[in-house]
Amino acid sequence: NKKGGKRKERASSSHVMMEQNSNLKTLQFIPFTSAPKIGFWQALAKKKLEEWQLDEGGKEIEGYYWPGSLADLPPRLELVASSISSSNIERPNGAYYVRGDVYVVNTLDRFKAIEKEAILKKARSVDCPSFVLLVFADMKKQSYVYWFGFPTFALSPPAQLSTSRSLKDELIARDSSIELFLQSIESVFPDNKKYEQPLFAVRITPKVIKVVTLTQVDEPHSEEWLFCCIDPSSQAEPGWPARTLIGFLGLRFALKRATIACCRLDVLQDTQQAFCNGICSQAFTVHMNDDTTSSLLGWEKNAAGRMGPRRIDMAPLTHPAELAASASALNLHLMRWRLMPSLQVDKVSTISCLLLGAGTLGCCVARTLIGWGIRNITFVDNGYVAYSNPARQWLYTVSDCAQNTSKAVAAAKALEQIAPNSTASPSRFTGVQLTIPMPGHSLTENEIKDITRLAQLIESHDHVFVLTDTREARWLPTLLATAAPNQPTVLNVGLGLDTFVVIRHGAKSNLGCYFCNDIVAPADSTKDRTLDQQCTVARPGLAPIASAMAVELAIALLHHPLGHAAPADSEQILSKHTSNDPNRPLGILPHSIRGFLTHFTTVAPATNKFHQCTACSDTVVAHYRQDPIGFVTKVCSDPKILSHITGLDTLADDFDADAFLLDEDDDDLATITSLSS
Repeated sequence: NKKGGKRKERASSSHVMMEQNSNLKTLQFIPFTSAPKIGFWQALAKKKLEEWQLDEGGKEIEGYYWPGSLADLPPRLELVASSISSSNIERPNGAYYVRGDVYVVNTLDRFKAIEKEAILKKARSVDCPSFVLLVFADMKKQSYVYWFGFPTFALSPPAQLSTSRSLKDELIARDSSIELFLQSIESVFPDNKKYEQPLFAVRITPKVIKVVTLTQVDEPHSEEWLFCCIDPSSQAEPGWPARTLIGFLGLRFALKRATIACCRLDVLQDTQQAFCNGICSQAFTVHMNDDTTSSLLGWEKNAAGRMGPRRIDMAPLTHPAELAASASALNLHLMRWRLMPSLQVDKVSTISCLLLGAGTLGCCVARTLIGWGIRNITFVDNGYVAYSNPARQWLYTVSDCAQNTSKAVAAAKALEQIAPNSTASPSRFTGVQLTIPMPGHSLTENEIKDITRLAQLIESHDHVFVLTDTREARWLPTLLATAAPNQPTVLNVGLGLDTFVVIRHGAKSNLGCYFCNDIVAPADSTKDRTLDQQCTVARPGLAPIASAMAVELAIALLHHPLGHAAPADSEQILSKHTSNDPNRPLGILPHSIRGFLTHFTTVAPATNKFHQCTACSDTVVAHYRQDPIGFVTKVCSDPKILSHITGLDTLADDFDADAFLLDEDDDDLATITSLSS
C-alpha cells in the first residue's frame, strides 16, 4: 500500500527529527492583549448607527502596537477612534499597524451561534499579522460583548529553539552591523511605509544587504536569510508576530530551520539600552516541522483566563450628557435602518429654530423639535410663568411660578436639563424676553427697540414658528420673515376651542401667509374682552396635536429638493402619495392643515399669495424696507394704514352683498354663487 508506506515514512521522519531535537527547548510566544479605547467604541457605535446599520459583513479596521512593550507588561494591540476611520487616518506616532476586520452582529444569539473558525479563516493575510473582532453592540445600554482573534497557523509539533542571542551579535557573526541593517531597511521602506511592514526578510551577503517582503523571498532555504518581525514583546519570549512569521515560513516554504530576528526599540530607535529594562532585540534559530498545517487558532482568552468573549459597559464610563445625546439620537438612526432610509438625520439636527411664544404651543413645539435631534432653539416671550401654566405648559414647574421667572428664560433652562450640552450633540438653547410689536398697540421706547431685535433673530434662524396668542401678534413676524434676506420657513400655528390651523409660507414660494385669506387688517383683539376671551381656551389635547403637525411638516419640507419653497401638493398627490416618492420621503407637503377635534379629521387646503395681503404683499414689504422702524411704529398706532396702502379699504367699499345669492344644491350643501358668472 503506497499511501500507508508514505504515512509510515513521514511519521518515521518526524520521529527521528524529534529525537534529534529532544535536547531543544520549545519556543514559547506571548500573545497580544487587546486594548480597545473608549473612543474606539464610540466610533464603532457611530458607524453602526449611521452607516453599517444591519450589515453584519466584515469591515476593515486597524490596530496598533509598539515594538518592545513596557517591561513586565504583555504586548498590547490598541484600537482607538481613528482605527475605524475609512480615510484620513491619523495613526499614533511610532506605532506599527495591523489590519483587521470587525464583524458587528445584530443580536446576542447571533454572536453565540456564529461559526468562530470561519471568522478566523477570513483573516486578511497569512504573510502579515492580522486580527478579527466579533462584536455585539447593545446600543440602548451602551454595552458591548466582543471577542478578539489573532489568527495564526497551528504549529504541530511546536517550533524548537536551537540558539538565542542578541540581534547585534547575530549581525556581527554575519559580518554586518546594526547601522547597515537599519540603513538597508530605511532605503526599502521609507518612513511613510515602514510602519506597514511588521514582517520582512533580510538577505545578508559579504557584499550587500537585501531587504524584501516575505512574498519576494527567493531561495528561502539559504542560510543567508534573516527573517524579521517587529516584536512587541520585551520578554525573553517573542511576541505573536514571530509566531505568525514562523507559521508562514513552514506553510509557504516548508522550512525546517530558520533564523528569526525580533526587532525591538533598542534597534529601531538606536538606543544603547533596552526599553524600560526589557530584553533587547533577539535573534532565534528555530527548528520547525515541515508538516505545518493550514488550520488556524488565535482567539483571545477573557479576563478569567478562559476561552470566551469579554464585555465592556460604557455607561459608567461616559458623562451623563453624552449618554443622553447618544440615547436621544438612537431612535432617529434606527428609523433609517429599515423604515425610512432616506431620512437625513444630520441635516435635520443642524437647523436653527425660533419659537415666538413660549406658552402651551411653544412648549409642545420645543419638545417635538428635541425629539428630532434639533439643539439650536431660541424662545421669545415677554411673559412670566404663572401658576396656571405648569399643568399644560410642560417646560415649567411651580418653583418657576414662585420665583416669577421669565417664560423664555425658564423654557431654555428646562431644555438644557432635557437635552444637556455634549460633545457629540452641542446644544444652544436661548431665552429672549421681548415684546412683539402689534398693530393697534402703541409702542413704548423699549418696544420700538424690540423691532430691530426681532428682525435680527428672524434673520439668524432657519425656521420661525409663530405661536402667539393673538392674531395681531403674528403680523410683524410674518412681515419680517418675508422681508428677511435669508427667507426662513415660517409656520403659523393657531388654536380654537377644538380646532387648529397650521400654515406655512416663505418668500421663495407663491403660497399665502396667515393673513392672505383676510380682507381685514389686524387690530387690537384684546380690547373690551372678558377673561375667557382674553385667554387661549382650548381642549388640552389640541396643542400637542397642532404642534406635532407643525414640526412634522417642517421636517418633511427639509427633505424636499426645494425646501420650504416646495409647492403645495395637489389633491391628486394627497390621495395617491406613496412612501417611494423621492421628493416626499416623509409624506405629503400641504400648504395648510386644518384640524377638527370634534370630528377627529383634518383637511389640507391650499391658497395662493394675495396681492393685497396686509403682511406679505409686495406693497407692505416695500413700505417696511423703506423705513422699518417708522413704518412699524405707525401701523402699531393706526392699523388702518395697512388697509389703506394695500387697497383693502377700497375693496370693502366696492363689495356689494346683493351681488351674491345663497343657493342649496341637491345635497343640501350651501354654496356662494356670483350673479355675474
